[in-house]
Amino acid sequence: MQRHHEELVRDGNFRSAKTAAQQMADMAKSLERDAQLESVLGLRSRELGLEIGENMGRSLSHDLANSIPFDQGRSMGISH
Repeated sequence: MQRHHEELVRDGNFRSAKTAAQQMADMAKSLERDAQLESVLGLRSRELGLEIGENMGRSLSHDLANSIPFDQGRSMGISH
């Protein structure tokens, strides 16, 4: 999803990029509420291509939430 978000930003599709970022945030929040799933994913993070959990420290859900891109349109001075 993060690569998709980056592609949308690169293409100038900020509305869809914002939607993708919101979906990532929703997934991180959902994961935070499911401690068992978070634990399983944390143990398999490297296999799943989730390198953030072991590198940042706290919990996988917090690391995922922190990795979500901020609103690109707002940062570029573009109003929606």
